[in-house]
Amino acid sequence: MGERPADLGGPRQRSLLARLVLAGGDVVSTDRLIDDLWAGDPPPKALGALQAHISYLRRAIEPDRPPRAPATVLISEAPGYALRLDRPAVDAWQFERLLADRDPDPAQRYRALGDALACWHGEPYAPFATAHWVIPEAARLHELRRLAVERRAEAALALGSPDEAFALLHAHVADHPDRENAARLLALTQYRLGRQLDALATLRRVRTYLDTEFGVLPGPALGDLETAILTHAPELDQPPAPADPPRSPGSTRQVAPTTSTAGTPTFDPQFPDQHPADAADRIEDVGRRSGDGANSARVADGGITQPADRAAGASRPAHVSPSVETVRRTLIGSPLAVVRSLRGLLTEGNWPGRRAIRRTLGRPRPVGTRPDPRVVGW
Repeated sequence: MGERPADLGGPRQRSLLARLVLAGGDVVSTDRLIDDLWAGDPPPKALGALQAHISYLRRAIEPDRPPRAPATVLISEAPGYALRLDRPAVDAWQFERLLADRDPDPAQRYRALGDALACWHGEPYAPFATAHWVIPEAARLHELRRLAVERRAEAALALGSPDEAFALLHAHVADHPDRENAARLLALTQYRLGRQLDALATLRRVRTYLDTEFGVLPGPALGDLETAILTHAPELDQPPAPADPPRSPGSTRQVAPTTSTAGTPTFDPQFPDQHPADAADRIEDVGRRSGDGANSARVADGGITQPADRAAGASRPAHVSPSVETVRRTLIGSPLAVVRSLRGLLTEGNWPGRRAIRRTLGRPRPVGTRPDPRVVGW
């Protein structure tokens, strides 16, 4: 105890102490202790032998306790005995306490789970591994340890440290091929490390194992992750940057959002490269060169603005091209609607500036690397 090891006596005394530790500080009845210590076959004077073992352990644990003073660690409490120790004093108790810490801060979780795993020093209750009261408890603790490894890897991923997560998960998944969540985390880790083929192989390996050994298919989480990896879904990337990332110096234009039916700004995911603000910039530039730029739609920090004369409170002059005004209105729609409106405007009529705008806009930019047949071509 303290800085020196305690002499806990022979196997029976050690087994008694381990049984009280396993109770987690709760009271264990004398009947239960007798049954567990002698595996259901107690001697005729088992109660006296139990009391002798308790007295020995009390002297070993509290060597400086005065004679006849009440014990403060291994106490008597009806209907039996209990250990009264601080949680950090017992590795098994401290491990569970740290594992239960679900702090929202991933850095704090990562540290706490690391401290929890550091409480492990070999097999739990190893000298009594075959005892009937140890087997279920050892299995429970092993399951908690596996959970701690996976939670720590998850915290490492949340911190943007896939290399740390891989170090935790690589051997863990190999030792426990039936754990779907561990395989999911390992595949995500491999993807973030730039190892897409390894990530897919991990997912297919666990699917094959579950099918071969148990005749079952993995849950939907693994299938969803495989699909996301194959399509390079953006949510698989490293933790997102701050909500307001700094813009490059001198940049004032922001992408103009469209408006959904609920009034919430949205973007059309089918056309990530076709931004209304891009088209507005080009129309504004051509409008200036074609002579009516003073009344053309402009783009500022907030997105689409009114023509300059209307911003000053004046009504729209009659000579402003109605097609340009129509473009200004349609730019608040979805990118697909913008492209379709521009296509119609630039193929009908012969209004001033049409040829110049058409030459500048050219064909719409294709999405990704392949043109979209719905929008390419006027």
